[in-house]
Parts: sequence; structure tokens; C-alpha cells
Amino acid sequence: MTTAAAAIAVGTSLLTHLGKTGVRMGVNASPEPFSNSAASVVEDLSVTGMVAHGLLSPVAAAVLAAVLLLGSLLATALLASRIRRAWRNRRPRRPSLIQVVLLTPD
Repeated sequence: MTTAAAAIAVGTSLLTHLGKTGVRMGVNASPEPFSNSAASVVEDLSVTGMVAHGLLSPVAAAVLAAVLLLGSLLATALLASRIRRAWRNRRPRRPSLIQVVLLTPD
């Protein structure tokens, strides 16, 4: 029973992070700064609301969380073309000083 609950929790956490990351990458692909600010405010308000709702009505909060999870996964699927474009256009990172010192042959 504990193993099954842990597997469900891990799977839910993984899907939640996949959905959030996918939506955030899709939003970040747009050039205007308003969408990033709006997405950040919506994330903060939704987390605060879900915590408060979870304290008042755990079952309803769990159902709402499942609906929001499915919505974020659907949004990730719909934003997939923007996400792929963002990955293609991503600039390579410059190596940090530590990487240069450690990886530079003597």
C-alpha cells in the first residue's frame, strides 16, 4: 500500500513538473514581457489558492488539482511547437570559470 502511494505521488509530481515546465517554456518563447509576468502571478495565486483549498476541503482540492494537472499537460501538448522552437533557438551557455579551469587541459 505504501509503495503504491509513493509511486502515485512520484508520478503525479513528475507530471506536474512536466506540465509546469512545458507551459513555462511555451510562454517564454513569446517576446513580450507581459506574458511571463502574468504566468508568474497565475502560478503564485494558484499555489496559494490550492494550499488554502486543501486545508478547507481536501477531497475537492484533490479533484481540482487533478483537473489542473490534466489542463497543464494539455497546454504543454498544445504549446509543443513553441517549446521545440525555443529549444532550437536556445543559445549555448558559456562555460563557467570552474568548468574552464577544470576542463582545460594543461
